[in-house]
Amino acid sequence: MKGLVADRWDALRSGLLLLPYSLVVLLLGAGCSSRSEDAQPYSQTPQLAPTNPAEVGNERSVAMKAWSAELVQRYHGRRDSDALIEDLELLEPTGKRRLLAANLIGPIFLFETERTIVSCEANGAMSGDHPLFIDLAGRQTGGPKHPGYLRSCARVEDSNLVFFHYNLVRAGTPYNLARIVNTKGALVLEKELSGAGDVEVRAGDKRYKVHVSDPELPG
Repeated sequence: MKGLVADRWDALRSGLLLLPYSLVVLLLGAGCSSRSEDAQPYSQTPQLAPTNPAEVGNERSVAMKAWSAELVQRYHGRRDSDALIEDLELLEPTGKRRLLAANLIGPIFLFETERTIVSCEANGAMSGDHPLFIDLAGRQTGGPKHPGYLRSCARVEDSNLVFFHYNLVRAGTPYNLARIVNTKGALVLEKELSGAGDVEVRAGDKRYKVHVSDPELPG
């Protein structure tokens, strides 16, 4: 049987060699579809395929003039979940993209002067062990450990400080823990409040006041 197939192929090949080139091409290409819906457009712009078809994602970029670069924030997560994690890349003027951090929980705050990115590492869907402080070389420093439910976090006006508002419970009663940390990850102030109130903190030659709302049961 193998010999018969080989003889027929030799005969076909000999016949093709005697035909004009254009006809040979037509014959060999007869099995290809010419329907437009079968044609796949070709692009010279490379595109990364998703690593997991069950994931969704999007990205945005923020111009950071003091860094002479753009910060690219890529959000991704499972289609069946509201929890999104975030990757940070630095887009340099040369067009090179450099990964700074991956799989951050956020929310994040950008400190241009200090050349630092802070990720609070806790939100309504997920919580990490502690906040992260990331420099432009991608080095990460962990801040003080989260003592419990992080209700909110925010940058303190134009300072180099981040405010963390925790709602904790003692003997069945919720109370506030106000914590302020600088961009080096060092604890600057920590204060318990049984109800709403203000905390004051100094940074450089300025004094800042932060309002803390009434405590709520975590969750």
